[in-house]
Amino acid sequence: MMPVCFLIATCKRFSVEAIIYMKKTMNDFITEDLTFAGVLEVLGFPCYKCTTGTSTRMKFVFDTIPEIDEISKKFWKSDIRVEPISFSLALRKLKAMIHANKQ
Repeated sequence: MMPVCFLIATCKRFSVEAIIYMKKTMNDFITEDLTFAGVLEVLGFPCYKCTTGTSTRMKFVFDTIPEIDEISKKFWKSDIRVEPISFSLALRKLKAMIHANKQ
C-alpha cells in the first residue's frame, strides 16, 4: 500500500483553511497545489507529468523529493523565498502543461 499524507494548513494571509493533497510513492511525489508545484520547480525539482485523477483538479507529478517534508513545512510557514521572475516562469510552464493535457 502506498503511503499517503494529507497536509492541512491554515493560510494566515487570507484567513482560510487550505487543504492540500500530497501523495508520496516509491518513485513519485504528487501534489494538486499549483503554487506549491511552482515553488518546487524553482527549487530545481522539475514536474515531469500533469494528469487528471478522479477529481477535476490537476495532479503535478515530480520525481521523489527527499527533502519534501522540510520544504512543505517552510512553504506553509511562509519561510521559503523564491525569485519572483523564476516563479512566474515556473507557473507559466505548469499552466502550459495543464492546457496541453486538456486538448
